[in-house]
Amino acid sequence: MDKIIAYKLNFCTPLHIAAHGVGYEKTGETIHSDTLFSAVMSLWNHFYDDEVQAMCQTPPFLISSAFPFRENTYFFPRPMKKIGKEKTDDDDPK
Repeated sequence: MDKIIAYKLNFCTPLHIAAHGVGYEKTGETIHSDTLFSAVMSLWNHFYDDEVQAMCQTPPFLISSAFPFRENTYFFPRPMKKIGKEKTDDDDPK
């Protein structure tokens, strides 16, 4: 299993997370993975001369949605299955 890394995003200015629609009439509570990926690719294109289209087709990283945190407490959703440990014979009940 690949290593999972959590990054804390601290914004220096207010942030409006748009929900449905085109205007500011609704706001969201979560920054979705496609929004984060698009932001990274936009900046990648700005700072590097690499071919962004190729990176979008086979990205060298994966991004999940952003979730809230407070200091060192993370508010992740409950996983659908066990992660971080491969099953061993010791895990089976005796």
